[in-house]
Amino acid sequence: MRVEINSDYGPPFVIADRSDGSIRLSRNVAGDGKRIALFMDSVVARLIADGLHDIADSLDDANHEGEE
Repeated sequence: MRVEINSDYGPPFVIADRSDGSIRLSRNVAGDGKRIALFMDSVVARLIADGLHDIADSLDDANHEGEE
């Protein structure tokens, strides 16, 4: 699996499964063609994904307050 997360502040973040079962979170560094990468096991990746999901839900709830 490979997922790109777009950012208003530079290149997208890329989350990808690795053959050893770990997850790579990476981002290209503008101009140099170099990449910053963070490797983590699937448990840590799941915790990060769950946290990002909770943040997105909170922002969505805040955006819809007062529409009723």
